[in-house]
Amino acid sequence: MYKKSLLPLFIFVSLAIGFILGKLLYQSDNYFYSQNKDFLKLKNVIELIENNYKDEIDVFDFLRESLLKKLTEIDPYSYYLDNTNYKELQLDNEGIFYGLGISYVSYNDTIIVLKVYENSPAQLAGIKPLDQILKIDDIVLSGVIQDSVAQIFSDRSKFVLTVKKFSNDNIELIKLKKDEIELKSVFYKKLNEKTGLIKITRFSENTYKFFNEAAKKFKSDGLNYMILDLRDNPGGILSTSVDILEEFFSENDTLVITETNKGTKQYYIAQKKGLLSDVNLIVLINENSASASELVSVALQDNDRALFIGSKSYGKGVFQQNLQTVQNDFLHITTGKFYGPSGRWIDNTDLFAEYDFRYFKTKHGRYVISRNGIIPEIYASYYNPQKLLDLMEFYIIDLIFKNKNSFRNIDLAGINQISKSIADTSQIFSSKTESIYILNLGFSKFLSSEEDFQNAIIFYDSLYLKALEIIEDGKIEENIFFADTVQIKVP
Repeated sequence: MYKKSLLPLFIFVSLAIGFILGKLLYQSDNYFYSQNKDFLKLKNVIELIENNYKDEIDVFDFLRESLLKKLTEIDPYSYYLDNTNYKELQLDNEGIFYGLGISYVSYNDTIIVLKVYENSPAQLAGIKPLDQILKIDDIVLSGVIQDSVAQIFSDRSKFVLTVKKFSNDNIELIKLKKDEIELKSVFYKKLNEKTGLIKITRFSENTYKFFNEAAKKFKSDGLNYMILDLRDNPGGILSTSVDILEEFFSENDTLVITETNKGTKQYYIAQKKGLLSDVNLIVLINENSASASELVSVALQDNDRALFIGSKSYGKGVFQQNLQTVQNDFLHITTGKFYGPSGRWIDNTDLFAEYDFRYFKTKHGRYVISRNGIIPEIYASYYNPQKLLDLMEFYIIDLIFKNKNSFRNIDLAGINQISKSIADTSQIFSSKTESIYILNLGFSKFLSSEEDFQNAIIFYDSLYLKALEIIEDGKIEENIFFADTVQIKVP
């Protein structure tokens, strides 16, 4: 089905590559090019344009642009990359970005630092959240819009920043140079004496390294239950997801099957007993869990290896590669599909609309459906404080700067006390408890460590609480195999 739907694209790709190589290609005596009707038709069109159009134009440039437009129309996951964008994508795949390591916002005509990334040039230079950037080199930033500041940072690699420190209002000149910054894509937390949490934000080249560290810590903590959080994980590198997946299985278990556009299939089989093969597992997903996170999910679900809680995943069952063109640019192009061990394909996009919905059986005989993402055994919405915090960002910043002296050098206990005091006098939300919680989170986001902030979020997340309740009741397998909400039944 996949081949048929993309056949016009691959014909067009073949035609374009041939003609982009130059006129000599189609004017040669090569039998294929001289006899192939499609090439002869395109040759005729090009000659008519070149010989008769009123202005001189670059036909091959037109052909290239038409190809790229057609490519994105047929497949939203495929696109063109120039050399600069390709390098940025490569860094992203490696789990690295190039910069100073800060995010910021324009507040009251001043640039306020919101976040400083770990081991970044900014952190090493002593910049902290809520510091104000007054100047970049000799450019005064007062009144400058945020997009213009981003452009200034983009155009330069070295800077002298004039910074007003939040901690004491001192003005400092800080020299900075952009550098590569490694992003940590795995968060681990011991939740109680038997349960640990691992959250994966994306599957980059360095994600397995961080995951392996977390898995070893999980084992050393003597835990038997794991919550694997894949919510809002957009995917990433296929090989990384397979490496991580293998840690949950025993030797010779089938993990996933891939198929290229040529019909070549590859079966990924676990080569060892994984570090977490005996762990009782609950997986959290939502509508933004896609691609590589769905590859992990379909393998776990088809093998009846985990209980899924949340909402239906995105439904992207294809993978892409970066292929270099003759101009040394790249095509990021869909080259294959992946299937669960049951044989089902979870893609639900219109790209492969002719592929029928079908039912498949999991390892222990449950029915699952194709073309519909990953359907959790337990549907559950959840309270997302992060979205609320994003909406309240300026309100929180305003409170902090209006009470600056109270917030300097404050600890978590002090933050809680201020939150209670504000909640006593201000009706922020319908309940005082919720007001205290959101204020605590907002203040912690800027005044505490990233770990403290994540810890504060965890224990108000309803899906974590639901997972912990099931673990406490010992009902993981019962919910997988016997609950009424388990999967769609065959009519």
